Amino acid sequence: MISDESKLDTYSESGTYINSETSSTLLENIFFKNSPLHDGALIIYKDKIVAAGCILPVSKSKSLSNKYGLRHRAALGISEITNALVIVVSEETGGISYLKNGQFFHGIKGSELRKILEKEFLKKYKQSINPFQKLKNLDFNLFSN
Repeated sequence: MISDESKLDTYSESGTYINSETSSTLLENIFFKNSPLHDGALIIYKDKIVAAGCILPVSKSKSLSNKYGLRHRAALGISEITNALVIVVSEETGGISYLKNGQFFHGIKGSELRKILEKEFLKKYKQSINPFQKLKNLDFNLFSN
């Protein structure tokens, strides 16, 4: 999840503190299936990876289909109480979803996610800190089947 207004300390403290520049290489290593940090949420604040393996609150919404598991329910939960942009990849199907302000968008392609991130962050930051700029070389299709 990416936040530009809060470090989300309550949630980052539940994981492993990283405090590193955002890079495609580091993200690929964190999300490698056998990585110890693979399970749980990754929190990016502005242009820094704050923590990985974080535990998020689970949504109690009845609107989320039963076909989605705990990973998606946690992504929805955090998006209901923060303004962070949350990206979730299904471990079973590799399908990409993103959530913002309690809204759930599923079946997103890597190229679509790139456009969403550009819209969310490039215009907002222009010349200042831009969390997306450091991800421009990331192949978003690596995370899907």
